[in-house]
Amino acid sequence: MQKPEPHILTIFGASGDLARRKLIPSIYNLYIQDLLPEKFALLGTGRKEYTDESFREHMQEALETFSGDDADPARVKKFLEYLYYISIDTADPVEYTRLKNKLDRLAELRDTRDNHIFYLATPPSLYAKVAHSLADQGLARSRNEKK
Repeated sequence: MQKPEPHILTIFGASGDLARRKLIPSIYNLYIQDLLPEKFALLGTGRKEYTDESFREHMQEALETFSGDDADPARVKKFLEYLYYISIDTADPVEYTRLKNKLDRLAELRDTRDNHIFYLATPPSLYAKVAHSLADQGLARSRNEKK
């Protein structure tokens, strides 16, 4: 199976229960099956005030709890190096400038060529606001569109 292209996966609502119980363990499972690209990053966003390091600690606990026997400490530690976090209010369009800046830094650091995937683990009432705010920052475009 061919690996996907380098990219950054951004999870809106990453500090919530869905991400902790299901999303992060599932992405870790892809990692241990060698199905993620080497040039990859996962950026969590949420209202909780985490740093990159405290988010990694929180997700380590989640992996130990919800990944069962697959939570090999060495592999978990390596996987956590791909995780980053930014606290934003997703309802505030101004916050997306900070998000774009973090994504730009991660794209340079991880050499992901500005490929982004956005996952909304948020209430449906925020879907349109998030999509519009991403578009306003030039983050919601197809590969064929110019910056």
